[in-house]
Amino acid sequence: VNGSVVTLLRTGGTTTSGTVQFMIANVTLPQISGLTGAFQMEYQTGDGDCVAKNASVPGVTIGTHAFTAGPTLQHSTLLVGASTQLTLNFTTFNPIPIDG
Repeated sequence: VNGSVVTLLRTGGTTTSGTVQFMIANVTLPQISGLTGAFQMEYQTGDGDCVAKNASVPGVTIGTHAFTAGPTLQHSTLLVGASTQLTLNFTTFNPIPIDG
């Protein structure tokens, strides 16, 4: 891993084409939900020659996370007709954006 580039090296080869699947564990997603940018994928020969490339793999949508605590609402009074102060308490899993 170098910045946002992941390089996978393999040995051996195959004489047939087909589906290739692999898993990369412990990838940290952005802390803010929304659509990521597009990805690029390329595979190369051992000498670094490009065999296939897709420069516009669509981004993915990062979903929201639930509160880790709350929300709870506290009232200073619950008497009929009284003016009350409400206090809302909650704990977020992700940071709250500056414009949030």
